[in-house]
Amino acid sequence: MLERLEQEAWTPGAAGHLLNRAGFGGSPAEIVALHARGLTGAVESMLDGEEDSDLFAPPAAAIPINGINLKAKSKSLSEEKRKEMQKVMRREQREQMLELRSWWLDRMRWTAGCVPAII
Repeated sequence: MLERLEQEAWTPGAAGHLLNRAGFGGSPAEIVALHARGLTGAVESMLDGEEDSDLFAPPAAAIPINGINLKAKSKSLSEEKRKEMQKVMRREQREQMLELRSWWLDRMRWTAGCVPAII
């Protein structure tokens, strides 16, 4: 079970460990900066994060599809048309998942402070 870290146990090593466990680690400068925030400030800064939706606008796949309306519409179609509609929907869902995965991987890779100049 996890135990609360006591204030006196907050060391640069603990800050580095937090960065490793909560993300992809940090540079020596990032570890020093996180440690300087103090334990509570460090956790709050990691949970709050910075606003970056302008750099990583959510893809269209992040907007839920109203499946109930689509299912209701498909009932009025012939079996052949319904199967064709389902085939198209499955293809679109696969494409949306690929787009969503790509977006999420970009978010993980290009964290604040190391966003590439091309963005």
